[in-house]
Amino acid sequence: MGRKDIVTKANSEIKEDKIFNIPNDKKVFLRNFAAYYYRGKSYYQLRPESPRFENTLTKVIQRISFDSLFTIPKVLISGANGPFGEVHAFNQQINNESFFKYSNSYYGTITKEDKTVNADLTALLSYSIEKHLKKIGISSNTGSILIVDNNTGAIISNACSPYSGEKNEMEIPYFVGSVKKAILAYAALAIDPAYFHKKFNGKSFSYFLEWSDDNYAAALLKDLMLNHKNEFMEILFQDFSVPFTSNVADAYFEELPDATCYSNPLDYKNYLFRISIGQEKPYSLTDVVKWYARIASGKKLLLNSSVDKFEFDDMSINKEVLNLLKLNLELVIKSGTASIVGNAFKNSNISLDGIFGKTGTAQYENEKINRSSSLILCTEKYTIGIAIKGRIPSNNDNLAAKNLMVSIIPILKQHGILP
Repeated sequence: MGRKDIVTKANSEIKEDKIFNIPNDKKVFLRNFAAYYYRGKSYYQLRPESPRFENTLTKVIQRISFDSLFTIPKVLISGANGPFGEVHAFNQQINNESFFKYSNSYYGTITKEDKTVNADLTALLSYSIEKHLKKIGISSNTGSILIVDNNTGAIISNACSPYSGEKNEMEIPYFVGSVKKAILAYAALAIDPAYFHKKFNGKSFSYFLEWSDDNYAAALLKDLMLNHKNEFMEILFQDFSVPFTSNVADAYFEELPDATCYSNPLDYKNYLFRISIGQEKPYSLTDVVKWYARIASGKKLLLNSSVDKFEFDDMSINKEVLNLLKLNLELVIKSGTASIVGNAFKNSNISLDGIFGKTGTAQYENEKINRSSSLILCTEKYTIGIAIKGRIPSNNDNLAAKNLMVSIIPILKQHGILP
């Protein structure tokens, strides 16, 4: 009897019966059909037992492995004075797979491999994200905060809300907005430091970074593509591990711009323009934080949460030129698009010297509402990335990523992330 004949015979047995309510006497025959279909042997040859169909608790227990019922004793995960009291982790084995469960959901982003993650800090930040999202009031919105050590690449916090238990929100690509402009600026200065003195549309390089000027970004990208395409390609890949083109990887372009991009006006309809301002190619928050941690450290850091020390190669840019870039990115915090953060730092007696960063928003087309809001902030020791995704009000409503940053300053100070 061939496989087609088996299916025909099984269908004749089922007839008009509903698949979820087949009489028990028919199940005896049907499981034999299934065994012949998949294995070429009768069910009783494969699993010798009584031909009478039955499903007792004893048989269910016999058919599952013992480790499905095994749970390792609880382990204290919170600190001595944890913000949510004593919180325990349970390492549960289910069918040879290990799962971490917590007595408090704010600790849920931490896995058993995360040896460098500060559990209490992460829980507090997850709670803070949740509060901020509730202020926005759109249940489908998500948020994440990633903090890494600029010396080692160690992940200190991987907070997010809501937490699905499957994949941390910071690993999911989104339209990052203007935070992408930093690697464009970096590449330009690494290729030729004279770009620092170049003006586009009457604006300076410093103004471009301080106020995140979109027109300057588009003109700069066009210039690099026309005059330094190969060098641009090499810098992105060598220093940021960003391939030039790919429709699957976290590349700079999905495809290279065609000739019309260079001849048409540099406006929102132009692919070059949209790429330059981070509204065409999605990246994860982890990708973006890695870019900035490399700029902050001058090293080709790899982010990790299991080992707290690595040796990394130097970035290819001249160190003096890199310091020039960082000094100009300090303007973003001191007087530019993230000055609300700078003012809050001053009020908390935090010196702004050596702190730089970038804001980014991605707007829905033909709407005044944002699809994402991001802030990346670098101190000498840490890089902090914040991303809110979904439907976020305009910056004037004080619900952007930089406003979330202001609200968590006391938490970051308490845990030594901010001085």
